[in-house]
Amino acid sequence: MNLPAIDQDICQSWTQTDMQFYNALPQYFVKETSEYRKDWAVFDKYLGSIPWQANAGREMKAIIPERSPVLRQSANPNLLSDRPLVDIPLVRERTATAKPAWQDFQTVAFPFYPSFTDFLVHVQDSLKDLNRQVTIFEQMYYKTVMFNAAPYVYIAGVGLVTAPVSGTDPSTGKNDAWLAAQLATCNSTLNYAELMNALNKFTQQCGGTPYSGSGLPTGDSMPLSGKYGLVTPEEQFNAWVSDPWVLNNRALGTNVVTAAQSGDPFGRFLVNFDPYPRRYRVAGALGSTATMEAPETVELNPDSPQYQRTFPNPLWADPAQSQYTVTWLFGGMGGYKKLRVGPPPGDWRSVNPAMNWNGKAELTKDFLVPCTVNGVTTYEQNATRGRQIMGIASATVGMLGVNAFNVLPIIHKRPLNIIPTITGPISTGV
Repeated sequence: MNLPAIDQDICQSWTQTDMQFYNALPQYFVKETSEYRKDWAVFDKYLGSIPWQANAGREMKAIIPERSPVLRQSANPNLLSDRPLVDIPLVRERTATAKPAWQDFQTVAFPFYPSFTDFLVHVQDSLKDLNRQVTIFEQMYYKTVMFNAAPYVYIAGVGLVTAPVSGTDPSTGKNDAWLAAQLATCNSTLNYAELMNALNKFTQQCGGTPYSGSGLPTGDSMPLSGKYGLVTPEEQFNAWVSDPWVLNNRALGTNVVTAAQSGDPFGRFLVNFDPYPRRYRVAGALGSTATMEAPETVELNPDSPQYQRTFPNPLWADPAQSQYTVTWLFGGMGGYKKLRVGPPPGDWRSVNPAMNWNGKAELTKDFLVPCTVNGVTTYEQNATRGRQIMGIASATVGMLGVNAFNVLPIIHKRPLNIIPTITGPISTGV
């Protein structure tokens, strides 16, 4: 058994499931509707959306009115006895562009015979997994575009740095050399002090606006109403329990031992977890090129009691191996609008109603199967007899960076160990 393949350049290839791989027992499966999209789509809630339609061209362009800048820190108007001076604000235009892209997904081909013999046919399981992989691919794409296009990056222990920008090709922007140089200076986890410093830089220097609320107090002596989105690895959230600032400044009545930790630090953040955060591994000395390891792997040793299990890749999961990670700080509108493709063009829809390019996984019998006679292999249409089925999906993606400054990637070290430290007297329970 091989690991699943990614980014393959395939026109017509043949991969069939191993009929001897599963335990045999009659079983019938009913088609189910996958709900992985709502479970795994973490970043969608922070992004707007924009439709892309037929005859719209190969590139989407947004024209954005831009307010005039504030050019003074003081105001000294002329007296009424003199001719008044004049301010002339000028509203300008800027543009943002995006090009749609797509990716195909497919399962192995399933012959009909195992449906009578196998304990688990795995057709529906494979279709669900295809939905899951499509959704995770979309999330990875969003993070790739947002990272490469970010005009600023916050480096924990250093501060805000101006960053080169590009599209999905990092070689023209935040390339390996740039990333290695930043990781060499990163020397802190995302503790509370770094988090608040990042927020301050985000609002004051990047021009970030609140994700929700106005950013103003709701009344006299009331807290600020503005909140910002924060998508962070769960391990960093867990580490805040033992953060020195939290332990030293918590209210005495606050239970940090058995009570649930609030997901709203300082009342300023709406926190979500990134199930597959970006992590960087520096195997050599500081300044060496960083690698991004696969988040998961498969146990392929047949003698292992966990044979065939999918589990976290140690090179990705272990903070001693992949030492750095990324947290995302979101402002208003998330800074980006994701492409919403809608139905295919009319002529294609009338000829092939099953053409889906929005990531929907479905079963098909329309593909070629090999037929070998006397050592000569030819291909015939499977649809003629329909003895095989295959799951397929196509995802069309795109990102329009309307306000790219409203997303701030925060690169920080990962906590090696989460061990709460007792800083005050120990309660005896008396």
